[in-house]
Parts: sequence; C-alpha cells; structure tokens
Amino acid sequence: MTTAYRSINYFPFHVLILPLFFILRINNQYAGIIGFDDAFFGFIKVFAAVVLFFILLYLFTKNRQKAAVITTVCGLVFLFFGDIKELFRPIPLLNIFYHYLFYLPLIFILTAFIIYKTAKAKKLNKANAFLNLLLMVYLLIECVSIIRIKNRNKIADEQANANDAALFQSKQPAVQSLPDIYYVLLDCYPSTSFQREVLKTDDNFFDSSLTAKGFYLVSNSTSNYNRTAFSMAATLNMKYLDWLGDVGKTVFKYNKSLSLIKHAATYELLKKNGYNFDNLSIFDIGDQQSINKENFLTTPVSQVIFFNTLWNCIWRELYWRTNRNAGKQSDQVKMNSLKKKHEPKKKYNHTVLDSIYKIVGTQKSSAPIFAYAHLYMPHFPYFYDRSGREYPADSLYTDSLITDRKKFIDYIYYTDHQIIPLIDKILQKKSRSSVVVIQSDHGLADFDFSRQSDAFRNYTAIYFPDHDYHLLYDSMSNVNTFRIILNKYLYYTFPLLNDRSFYLKN
Repeated sequence: MTTAYRSINYFPFHVLILPLFFILRINNQYAGIIGFDDAFFGFIKVFAAVVLFFILLYLFTKNRQKAAVITTVCGLVFLFFGDIKELFRPIPLLNIFYHYLFYLPLIFILTAFIIYKTAKAKKLNKANAFLNLLLMVYLLIECVSIIRIKNRNKIADEQANANDAALFQSKQPAVQSLPDIYYVLLDCYPSTSFQREVLKTDDNFFDSSLTAKGFYLVSNSTSNYNRTAFSMAATLNMKYLDWLGDVGKTVFKYNKSLSLIKHAATYELLKKNGYNFDNLSIFDIGDQQSINKENFLTTPVSQVIFFNTLWNCIWRELYWRTNRNAGKQSDQVKMNSLKKKHEPKKKYNHTVLDSIYKIVGTQKSSAPIFAYAHLYMPHFPYFYDRSGREYPADSLYTDSLITDRKKFIDYIYYTDHQIIPLIDKILQKKSRSSVVVIQSDHGLADFDFSRQSDAFRNYTAIYFPDHDYHLLYDSMSNVNTFRIILNKYLYYTFPLLNDRSFYLKN
C-alpha cells in the first residue's frame, strides 16, 4: 500500500495516461466510425506530442513533477478544448462562456494561472496525485464504456433476431423458379408530383417509359426516413427503427444503421433461398464491401479524432472571421473541399452503371441474382446538364450546390435517360425472368425547409414479370417493398406495416 501511495504521489503516470484516455474517449464517441488504424496512428501522434512537450519542459524546469503537471494541464486544454466549451452551452448564466468572446479569455487566464502556480510551487505531490487519480478514473470509465457498447449492440441484435425469427419461415420454392431481382436505388429522386408542384416541370418521359414497359408506378410513394442510412436500414430490414428517436445525426445511430444494413434481413433471406448477391452500393452488406464507402458525417474519418482540439476549433470557427482575405480564400478552399469530397461520386456512378450492365449480360450460374445498385443520381452535386455535358467545378461547387433548381431538373432528366436503357437491357434478358424495383431513399426538402413532408416524397416503380400487381398499392412506403416481394415470390407471410414517415433533425 505504501509503495502504491508513494507512486501515485510522486510518479506522473497522468502524462502517459492522457493520450490513451483521449483516444479511447474518441473511439467510444465515434464507435464504429474510427477504424483501428486511424485510432492507433492518432494515439501515436498524441503520445509523441505529449512526451516531446514533457521533455522540453523538463529540460527547462529541471523538475519532473512541474513538467508533468504543466504538460497534462496544457494537454487537457488543447485536446478537449471543444468539449470543455460545449459544457457551458446548457448551463443558465454560464452559457455566456459558450461564445468565443468570453470562452477564449477565460480558458487562457485559467490555464496561465495554473501554469504560474505550478511553476512557483515547491512541492506538487497533491497535484500530481490528483491528476493521476483523475486520469485513472476517466480511463476506467472509458474501458467500461467499451464493454457496455459491445454488450448493448449484441443484446439489440439478439432481440431483433429473436423477434423476427417467427416470420422468417418460407416454403422455399425451387431455385429455378425464382426471378432475378434488380434493386436500383436512385438517391434523392423526387416523386413525379414533387417535380410538377415544386420544380414546375411536366416532363413525363420517365413515367411514360416505365408504364409502357409494364411497370407499376406507386403514385403516392413515401420514404420512411429523410436520411439515406436510416432509410436503407429500414427498407432492407423491412421494419422501422424504433430505437432511433427523432434525432438522426449521431455517430452511434449511424453506426447502428450501417450494422443493420450489413446484416440486412432481405439479404439474409434471399441468400438462404439460393440467391447470389451483387453489391453495387455505398454500404457493406454481408461479406461484400461497398464500392464507395460513405460515413455520412461531414468530417472525414481522418479528421474526426482531432475535430474538437484547440487548433481545429480555432481554425474552423474563427479563422474565416478574422482573416481579411477570408472572402476569396474561403470560396476557393470551400470549392476545393467540396470537390474533394464529392468528385469520387461521379466515378462511382459510372462504375455502378457499368457493373450492372455486365451483371445483366453475364449469367454467372444457374442461381438467381439479387443485385443492389445504389446510384448517387440525381443526388447533388448535379454533375451533368440534360445533354450530358459536365459542369465546370467553379459553377458546380458553390453555395447553391443543393438548391440550384435548374441543375437539379436537368440532372433528373439526365438520370432518366441513363436508367431507361438499363431497364431495357434487364427486361431483354432471356435466361431468367426479372423483378425490377426503381426506388429512391427519400425526397428533397432543401428548397423549402418549412415543407418537411417534401423530404419523404420519393419515387417507386416496380416490375413483376407476370404483371400481377394486386399486392401493391398507391400509398406504399419503402419499408413494405421487400415484404411484398418476398411474400409474392418466396411465399413468406410478412404482414404489411402501417406506412409512416419520421423526420430526423440534424
């Protein structure tokens, strides 16, 4: 006990604990988003910076405890600058310190005061012991959180599987009688009524072409959620996300939705019934990786770890206000940033279209196919005009990236003329009959935020080779799409769910 007591008082464990505590906390906050490599290299960077800072201070002060206490205090302020600032927001009276005008002087004065008192102190045993115990407790809390997160996900998945098990019964028809299923997801494609009422366009090419080919158009189709990850988790699992609440943009919830998609009930059931799966999407599904992974957060994964550090907060939130050249630089930097983020989607769309054509033209085996093609069309950026000409970057990556109606209308037209030839190719296939679903994950409410319902006005058109559409109905929502298809072709008995929509706030 005496040895342990002396160690806690004299040895500055807290300098070594700080980097580990920081990286574990970030890992728990962004569970499933940050991979092992990012976490490991993030830890190495923080560890190296802390140790180097400590060595420099030790050479200057010639006192191990003083160097350690100042290092840890400065490290806590630097690494948790944004988190500390957020603590003031919900507290009446103290929330004035949430604003940089008050917060920056306060944090600077307090830090300077602690450094001054530390430098003047003759003994720092109590301060050293306090920081050791504090960081140990925080580290223990984060370790417990890791276990809780794993257990929570495991329990939730087990409960979901147990609840659905009774429904997952089928007569398992002969494989040779099953149709291929092509699920073509057009991200952000709005309903025909939205195009008419909001975009003021009466172009009927897409509807008339699909109707002529024998499709059933769900005239009042609605999506269940206004965010892609949650919409697809509900659609592919054929159930609502009752755990979600009304706030969607949290890392844990995004991570859980991605996990649900990876183990989607639709995929598992079709696989069980002999289907081969082709994943041409932005999601990992089963053992097939996505073509282009989307983390659905505005910050790249590599930057998430240091998002709330002092330097990033100052750069992100104050630089553009204080730099007199901010106007010109901001526009250029913003354009380059948007281009870097969105430009891969153009290549991704071409890859998906090329791949689906190859799948249609090549029968790999006698087994039926389930192909999921998720296109970023007509989702912004609106890369092409209606004639297929590509917009230059300076006219595309602007403040009207999302709300440019003319570009959106033209990109819908472009999308229509990319999809119809693909449908022709699928329906011409003779080796096996095909079910084709053209659907969008949600609509678009960004033109008028007061019209939240526009976010659910999506598009759905379905082709059954026997043209028997009595199971479909005009107000169908996405969650029932595969319930109907599995009931019709694989003889499941899924009851249809009430069609509901849930608006998720940012």
